[in-house]
Order: sequence, then structure tokens, then C-alpha cells
Amino acid sequence: NLSTPEAPVEAAAPSGAARPAPDERDPTASAAAPAPNEEREVVEDPSEGTAAAATTSRPTPPTGNEVAEASAAALATVRAWAEAWSSQDPDRYLDHYASTYEPEDGTSRRAWASSRRQRLTAPSFIRVDLEDLRFQGDGDRAVVTFRQRYRSDTFGDLVEKRLSLRSIEGTWKIVGEEASPVG
Repeated sequence: NLSTPEAPVEAAAPSGAARPAPDERDPTASAAAPAPNEEREVVEDPSEGTAAAATTSRPTPPTGNEVAEASAAALATVRAWAEAWSSQDPDRYLDHYASTYEPEDGTSRRAWASSRRQRLTAPSFIRVDLEDLRFQGDGDRAVVTFRQRYRSDTFGDLVEKRLSLRSIEGTWKIVGEEASPVG
């Protein structure tokens, strides 16, 4: 509540030290210091013309370890997606896409999935090779770019691909996809 100042917060007394009695506290200490990842700002309460301290939380930037883990997991997801495609396993392939994935061409997700199933099972073989995978991201969003070489008994191409990924309930899923021809 911004119209009521926060009650003073007492720090834990060092071992063996006595806590001051309530009337011995510093009367100028009207609010506790912000906790880590919190920031204090003074906000005017227009109804009373008074100021009160408000606490705002800011997300903690991921550590180097967390980014490395996110990178490894996202790259493993992209490799597993390519392997499912090469194995012509449409269920496993489609499972790498978020339920919110919207195809670039504007078709419905249902029509896109049906088309992808047909395109994965029609050739007698498919081989998808990925080269030069690059990760850019943070804790729960990432973009993985790479060169993709596709070959089947009926078609072949080489494209630069950009997959946008999001960690959903701890699993990386493809939420966007762009491709452009190489050469």
C-alpha cells in the first residue's frame, strides 16, 4: 500500500548482542534496505500528497553458467529436431514446435502440420545436415542460426536458417522459423 509507510524492519542482532527495545530504534529508519534484485523508488501518493517507498523487482540477468546451459540445451534441441526430420519421424519432428508456432506463409498450424507430415514421409530418404550453429539468447529465449543442407531422393538445397526458440516448462520449443537460400 503506497499511502501507508512501511513499518521499520529490524536487522538480526549479531550473536550475543541484545536487540534494542522498540523505543530505542532509529526513528529516521522508515524502510528496510532493498533486497537483492529490488530497487526502491519514491512514489507520490496523489490522494494525500505524500511520498512512500515502492519496491520493484527486476529480473536477475542470467549468469555465464546459465547462458552456457541454455545454449547447450537449445543447440541439443535443434540437433534433435534435425535428427527427427532425417529419421522421417513426423511426431517427433512436430513435437519440437511450440503449440503457438505460426507458419510464415500464413497457413493454419493444423494445415502446416498436415503438410509437414506428408513431406516427411513421402521421400524414400531424407538427410538434414546442420553446419555452423550459433546461439544467441538468455535464460528462456534464444535464436539459433545455422546453415542447413537438405537432401532427399527428390530434392536438395542449402539454406541459412534462423530458429527462434523459447523455453516452455523447461523444454526448448521452436516458436519461429526463417530460411533464405545460400548462393
